[in-house]
Amino acid sequence: MNKIKMEFKKLIIVGVEREYRCTFESGLNLIWGDLDSGKSSILNLIDFALGGKFGDLDNDEIKLYGRSVVLEVSINQKVITLNRVLGDKVNLIKVYECCYANINEHYPLLCSASSEGQEPDGWISDILLDYLDIPKVKLKQSKYKDDSNSSRLSFRDLMKLIHLKQKRVASDNLMDLANGPLFNRNVEVQKFVYGVHDDQLAQLNEEIKKEAEAFKALSSKAKSIDEFLSATNSKVNSGEDVVKLKVELEAVDEEIRLLKTNSKIASSTSDDFSVEIKVLAESIQELENKRYAKKAKLSDYKRLKASYEKDLSCIKDSLILRNSLSIHELTQKEVSCPTCSGAIKLDDEVLTNEQLEFEQRSIKNRLSGCSKAIDKIKSDLNLLDKNITERKDLLSKVRYDFEQNNLESLSPIIEMVSRAEAVRRSLSGRLVELERNSKLVQKLEDIYSRIRSKEIHIGKLKTDFKRVESQLVSTDDIIEKLSVHYKKLMNDSKLTRIYGSSIDKKFMPNFRERTYSKISSGGVRTLMSVYLYISRLKYLLENGGYLPTTLLLDTPGQNIGKYSREDGDDSSLSDPAIYEQIYKSMVDLNEVASKERYQIIVVDNDLATSLREGDYFLVKRFDKTEKYGEKGLISDANLADKA
Repeated sequence: MNKIKMEFKKLIIVGVEREYRCTFESGLNLIWGDLDSGKSSILNLIDFALGGKFGDLDNDEIKLYGRSVVLEVSINQKVITLNRVLGDKVNLIKVYECCYANINEHYPLLCSASSEGQEPDGWISDILLDYLDIPKVKLKQSKYKDDSNSSRLSFRDLMKLIHLKQKRVASDNLMDLANGPLFNRNVEVQKFVYGVHDDQLAQLNEEIKKEAEAFKALSSKAKSIDEFLSATNSKVNSGEDVVKLKVELEAVDEEIRLLKTNSKIASSTSDDFSVEIKVLAESIQELENKRYAKKAKLSDYKRLKASYEKDLSCIKDSLILRNSLSIHELTQKEVSCPTCSGAIKLDDEVLTNEQLEFEQRSIKNRLSGCSKAIDKIKSDLNLLDKNITERKDLLSKVRYDFEQNNLESLSPIIEMVSRAEAVRRSLSGRLVELERNSKLVQKLEDIYSRIRSKEIHIGKLKTDFKRVESQLVSTDDIIEKLSVHYKKLMNDSKLTRIYGSSIDKKFMPNFRERTYSKISSGGVRTLMSVYLYISRLKYLLENGGYLPTTLLLDTPGQNIGKYSREDGDDSSLSDPAIYEQIYKSMVDLNEVASKERYQIIVVDNDLATSLREGDYFLVKRFDKTEKYGEKGLISDANLADKA
């Protein structure tokens, strides 16, 4: 059978402020360190990105600091990137057919984490099975009941054979042993994985039919996109045009920046003009106010002068008249007063001539002062008029210069900025169009790639169909090969009283001629659990099957002492030796694998002392003191203890 490869490359938690990364390589990968540091969460995040449940991520730091998880994985040498938002009710998984660095250049497949989802590109399980070249067959819950329900194989079924969770190691529920229907389904899944051919011919024939329909649908989709691109003259790969447009956009942005800088300088000059205009206008208004006040004062003085002149004239007339009248006329007659025109008796008491002359001199003095004040105000008004005229002329000149400055400097800059921004809008619109077309072209290439993969997959299915017809393999043959690997692992385990090691017909481990459920020792159960999974991986590396050569192990050393006792026992029979042997069995896979690629990712609290630097790749070491490594998966988390 074909040997299927699935190798995890990168796991990235996209956080609120930064990314948290893990990198993996082929062969043995180790994650070890202090308790409660997020080690198991790495494996659970991988599972979540592949469609697992959010509830398995029991990590407060991830829930608080993380926003989405990204998994870059190579499946049969094809790199894909899965992106899923961290959340309990998040069903959408985006699948990019490229590495993480290039996802912005590709349209993703929009897949559903569950089979009930309504995402346009279907269930993530089907997508992954297609990449893995694994038929999407229907499996009965039990082969021995005619009325047993059938359901489609899912990638989640396979993850149970790939991921040995910490809570399943040595547990009563290994391989869902405590749940009869689920356990029976796991048995049927493993029969399919190993190629046991009870009714596989019918299943393969059905799968070939479905894949042919999927091939036809993809071809139709590719044709529609191809016709659209051809109709819009967008079929050419516009990658070079995109780069050229981006360079042009950068140049236009720089030009706009320089123009706006010049605009600020020109605006600064205009601001100087504005200040000067404002100062001049205010000074002219101030002079106008003074001129108005002076004119009002001039009018008052003129009225006062006229009054003085009239009083002076009356006194003069009085003196003339007094000198021309006789004594008889002064005592007998009434005459009209020259000042008020009223009737007066000439024999009334009157001012003396000396008094009138004194008053006359006084009024003349006041008249003279009034005339001088009028002359002074007129002189001031002339000076004010001159100043106002000069400042108005200056204001007109400054305003003219201001308008000329705007016309010659600011207006052209504004117009150039406007033209440059119009060019930028045009280039941006063209860039968006080209990038869309480029993504459509890439989408078309991705579909063509999937079509080619479908063709290859259908060809493999047909080959499998012919092989099944010609080479029927029984369950006993598979069990025998698995038991050989399992027995050797148990024989080398450093346990005492080793006998009766085998794999039974339900693919469960036996030891000392007892079934797994009859073994009471937690340490022995741990070894049986771990070596069951390693035996399966060894079988797949040698014989192939419908399962990737990938293994995720969470705390394989639990229930086993990791430090030597001080009671003189032979260390080769102590718990630490048993613990070290688990890791040796994984390192020894290199001999079995030969040139075949495989990947094991192990999470543990300690590091086996027997491991050499070249035996493994260190993914993460966590240390709460931060002396030997990061304090946890979310290295900058700072959560207070809850009361």
